[in-house]
Amino acid sequence: MSSKTSKSKPRCYTSEEIAFIKNNYEQLSDKEIADHLGRTAAGVKSRRQREGWVQDRGNWTEEELDLVKNLYPDTDNKDILKKLPGRTLCSLYGMANKVGVKKSDAYIGEQQRKAGKKLSELGLGNRYKKGDVPMNKGMKQEEFMSAEAIEKCKETQFKKGQKPHNTKFDGAISLRKDSKGMKYLWIRISKANWQEYHRYLWEKHNGEIPEGKIIVFKDGNQMNCSIDNLEAITRCEHADRNRNWERSMETMMEKGNHPGIHLTDAYVASHLAGHDKDLKEYILEHCPDLIKVARANYKLKRAIKNGHNDN
Repeated sequence: MSSKTSKSKPRCYTSEEIAFIKNNYEQLSDKEIADHLGRTAAGVKSRRQREGWVQDRGNWTEEELDLVKNLYPDTDNKDILKKLPGRTLCSLYGMANKVGVKKSDAYIGEQQRKAGKKLSELGLGNRYKKGDVPMNKGMKQEEFMSAEAIEKCKETQFKKGQKPHNTKFDGAISLRKDSKGMKYLWIRISKANWQEYHRYLWEKHNGEIPEGKIIVFKDGNQMNCSIDNLEAITRCEHADRNRNWERSMETMMEKGNHPGIHLTDAYVASHLAGHDKDLKEYILEHCPDLIKVARANYKLKRAIKNGHNDN
């Protein structure tokens, strides 16, 4: 008859034991607490850390506290600990939480960028390189997969006529970037047939776009596809506007319908942002003084130009 070695299950900590650890972890070592409770030092330490109770090795000095407050948001913890001899990583976490400091958004973003770069580099050695030939090239599925594996794969394979879950419908609007990174709205006309939304909208109201002309946005905002914000101009006119915005703006203002004639906050912010919608929104929300200065600058230039024209 074979005998099996039985291992006793670890005992759960009672509420009295947890209370004892909480009341004494700052004064007693893990071993001293373990001896009192009949536990192991490693078990006490594990329980204490799970509860977030950090043991301080002596009181923190004002210099140490100032260092934590100033460095913790934007500095690696290992670099901070080099300036705090005798302190542990757990004690640093605990003190940072106690004084109310956290890692800054900029620091977290940089760490995420580094982690992403590291992940992208980790698999380089296992990726296909240009010219590599797949091991199953020219082979039928049953030649490199077992019948059992083939049957298992059928559960997740696309069926004939099945569409992906993100298939768009006719009339759906999608945001895309062109080769220069500029964002434009596109509309689905039919399957595999998409058109730039501003061109579609202009043609819907005015018919086919005349040969040699393009559709542009009066206020420079590609997301503003209102028909009142669209106009057809030649490529020469478009190039002229890009070369000299001030001159082209005045040309359009002569028609009396350009949004820049009143130099609204939205119009000024749009040109300060250089067609960057997110930056435009930020300027509108956080930079009212910048808009006032820019508006005054535009008005001064107009006044000077008009003065020259009068002469």
